[in-house]
Amino acid sequence: MDLVHTDTARRRVFQGLCLALMLATFSTALVNLYISSHPVLAAVEFAFSASSFLLFQYSRTHRELGPGPFIYLTCCVLLTVVAMLSKPVSEAIFAWFLFFPLVHYVILGQRQGAVATALTLTAALITLVGHPSNTLPLSLVIINLTLTYLCIWILAHVYEANRERSAEMLSQMALRDALTGCYNRHALSRCFQLRRTQLVDQGRPFAMLVADLDHFKQINDRYGHDAGDEMLRQSGELMRRVCRDTGQVFRTGGEEFCILLNCDTEEHALAEAERLRQGFEHHGFLHQGQLIRLSISIGVTLVVKDEELQKLLNRADSHLYQAKHLGRNRVMLAS
Repeated sequence: MDLVHTDTARRRVFQGLCLALMLATFSTALVNLYISSHPVLAAVEFAFSASSFLLFQYSRTHRELGPGPFIYLTCCVLLTVVAMLSKPVSEAIFAWFLFFPLVHYVILGQRQGAVATALTLTAALITLVGHPSNTLPLSLVIINLTLTYLCIWILAHVYEANRERSAEMLSQMALRDALTGCYNRHALSRCFQLRRTQLVDQGRPFAMLVADLDHFKQINDRYGHDAGDEMLRQSGELMRRVCRDTGQVFRTGGEEFCILLNCDTEEHALAEAERLRQGFEHHGFLHQGQLIRLSISIGVTLVVKDEELQKLLNRADSHLYQAKHLGRNRVMLAS
């Protein structure tokens, strides 16, 4: 389950790149227009500067940029190629090609960054062969460029791979309950918002289950808190296994869990809740070789309209309490 659909850090880097290249291309356009007498190249740079500003403004008001960053960076590479092939031109412009690997990886990520970097190297070599003002032996220039580019590429790839791995670990730590391995209450809020959006936009209802372990305090009193923690861990594992193909499990506090299920009818939601209840009833929980029996009470509600998370939790909770009062180890539906 992917709970994070935007990368704020990449968005900010992209916005900074847009502003930097807007100023850089605007400045070089003025130079090419009034000093170097390259009106065509100046026009291209003015257009690129304007598009950088527009894309910067767009990124501030839209969460999803889609293929925009990839297309923008491709245009950056093409602008460098155009500048290199213009006569006369300084060979120092070629240094811009060495700028792209780091930018590609930081903004596009590991996969798209690798593709964009490979395409940029190809464009650089093709441009180098056709560069009209090259005064050094071509083979020597190609070898030095390729080796330098590959070193930067490897550095960018290793950096981004480790950054993504660390970001994923931090994300999991922030969204997971350390004891049970289930998602936590913060993750519940984020996942609920995603399902709520699907409900509003696509008319896809879902079910919410609030489950509580029966007589859990007695387990702590009789076997100790270590046994209680172990029962919580095994309970979370059992819930995730039972609901693996139908939803997500969240620990909301103590011995209480919440489950969001892909169910579009009350009958389906009840059947899934009953399957979970029976799973607990027939499962043998072990602690230090000792068999401990656990049961679970579940309150169920079907989410068919746009409602607040807390309101739905309260509704499912009320039916959970009814299940408790009626003897526990049962499922109650909140219509």
